[in-house]
Amino acid sequence: MTIWKPVYWLSAFVKGVIAASLVCTAVVLLIADDEITLFVRTAREAASRRGNERFRALIQASPLAVLAFDRDTRILT
Repeated sequence: MTIWKPVYWLSAFVKGVIAASLVCTAVVLLIADDEITLFVRTAREAASRRGNERFRALIQASPLAVLAFDRDTRILT
């Protein structure tokens, strides 16, 4: 007596749906590549501006002198 009876057509159908959704996702990503790149660049620039503003505020609020040097020991800030 078999307790579990496999339903192969259902398994194949589910795998087909998954494969189709993966292909559709790849197509959408290829089409939206420029928009995604622009979004990432804009987000990165905004984060950089926020970081620079925080760094500038920290330096201005410091009661002591804050110096930044490059590798050749030239003063940058």
